[in-house]
Amino acid sequence: MKKVHSAFILAAGEGKRLRPLTNNLPKPLLPVFQKPLLTFAFDHLFELGIEHLALNARYLAKSFYEAFELELENPNFGVGQYAGKTISLFHEHVPLDTGGALRNARSLLQKGTFLLHNGDILTDAPLQELIDHHLRSASMVTLLLRHEGGAKNISYHQKSQLIEGFSGTWSTLPLLPTSYSLPMVYTGVALMEPQFLDWIPPQGPISIIPILQKAIEKKQKITGFLPAEDYFWSDLGTMPSYLDTHLRIAHEEWVPSFLPKKQEQAWPQFIHPRANIDSSARLEGTVVIGAHASLGAHASLKNCILLPGATVSPHSKLTHAIVDQNGTYQVEEGCSSREIMASRS
Repeated sequence: MKKVHSAFILAAGEGKRLRPLTNNLPKPLLPVFQKPLLTFAFDHLFELGIEHLALNARYLAKSFYEAFELELENPNFGVGQYAGKTISLFHEHVPLDTGGALRNARSLLQKGTFLLHNGDILTDAPLQELIDHHLRSASMVTLLLRHEGGAKNISYHQKSQLIEGFSGTWSTLPLLPTSYSLPMVYTGVALMEPQFLDWIPPQGPISIIPILQKAIEKKQKITGFLPAEDYFWSDLGTMPSYLDTHLRIAHEEWVPSFLPKKQEQAWPQFIHPRANIDSSARLEGTVVIGAHASLGAHASLKNCILLPGATVSPHSKLTHAIVDQNGTYQVEEGCSSREIMASRS
């Protein structure tokens, strides 16, 4: 029976929309209730029985080496550990974009069907259903879709289940070419066959989107999969979404079933045991405080995140804010990433 050979997580981006939070830590390693974002994907993929798991890194790549005890086998490839299992890292020394990242990891991905997973999303999507659908469909690529939660950037033919095109600068097809078409959200998760690698130009940075668009125009079978039931999905690419995802997890009491059953600390962990909180401080709503963060006397927090090492001065009053070691960033409810008001502490 054909199986998925490997999974590849895209983790090389600079996280520009999350700056300054990502000035010193890459976006995939930002904590979500004390757990690095990237490790949710690790847990999910290992639970599926995928044995070969790899990621790419370029921006602040040293952070990945430290987090997963990676050792270089050559300047472009390293091997490390997560939860007792082996992970591989393909080091990119220049920007390659998503398509170039796949080309750079060809030595692994050409060996069989592989799963592609963005490193900045948090989801409990039914990936086994996606895998089963892909293997039945005989498609070169299957994209995991959803109705809401992000930009509707794909035209999906609900009768044939084919992807018809993409909106944006690469598209040569109308977004809704037929009455059976629906605008959908691409989640950042896909199943791919090794022959897709042959469509990637041999040099230079390139996104997978124009490659997929070209394949569609050449009548290659690129399908979409829309699960029957909704699932948790969040793109943590901006400060508002980073904070709102924490609030949503707390409100919905969401705990993904794929988390390891035996953990030293139950997740979600609101307050890190090595946080320093004055006994007179007041916490309301959802407050997350990281390791070695400090909350001063009579300070008041409501719906806030203190990242590791952050400091809140005595008598401060913060609502809907994110604090790191360099400053306090006020996030207005319902605002876009361009509307964040930042004040240096």
